[in-house]
Amino acid sequence: SSSLSAEQRGAGGALQWFGVCSGATVAFYRLLPRRYSFAQRVEWSVRSTETLQALMMSVGSAHWLLKGGGGVDMAALRDRMFGYLFFDTAYELALPFVKGQALNTSFVVHHVVGVAAHSVARRHPSSPMAATFAPYVYLAEFSTVFLHLSWMCNLLGKTDTALFTINGSLGAAAYLAFRVFLPPVTFYQLIIQERRDPPWVDRFFLATHAAFVALNLFWLPELLAMIRRKMFPPRVVAPAKKKKTR
Repeated sequence: SSSLSAEQRGAGGALQWFGVCSGATVAFYRLLPRRYSFAQRVEWSVRSTETLQALMMSVGSAHWLLKGGGGVDMAALRDRMFGYLFFDTAYELALPFVKGQALNTSFVVHHVVGVAAHSVARRHPSSPMAATFAPYVYLAEFSTVFLHLSWMCNLLGKTDTALFTINGSLGAAAYLAFRVFLPPVTFYQLIIQERRDPPWVDRFFLATHAAFVALNLFWLPELLAMIRRKMFPPRVVAPAKKKKTR
């Protein structure tokens, strides 16, 4: 059937994009100088791929919205996000072995919920979330761009530069705008939309969007604390010299 072929094409597009993200990461890894450790080269290469991915998703979604729903193939953009989520989930699961750090459960939950949401969106492309509101969700990727650039500045020892301050300020503004203030508005719009799909589909998208809202609020204090540490480091006061006694 035509719907089945469309679903198969979507799955194929997602798998292809998983391959593109993996290939780009390998290429970045091979280009990085060997003075960095293995873990640093892996993280740098993955973050480089993720920066380009986030830029594509956020700019593409903004363009689609500014054009009133045109200018960008949103179905293809959704498939690319679907494939990227597989890629980044694999990276998060591999991090404990690459860097020896604990698994970030909140990131894995975010990605699993995202994979489930995109899987349902492919089967119900006319749902309000898939057809109308996905670009609003993808605007959150603007903050991801600035987050990765801040990490790169930190690794290069550029945290005391104007570039780092400007980037951090823009990143915080993007996070607040697209991950804190916009998602509740989108959630409300989902509630009042005319229903065209089975009730379980509507409830599913409301639940997944509520999960994204909760996760973004959960990460907010950590983000603000990181910004405060990097942009306003505590001043180190040199100890007073003791007077010599006769």
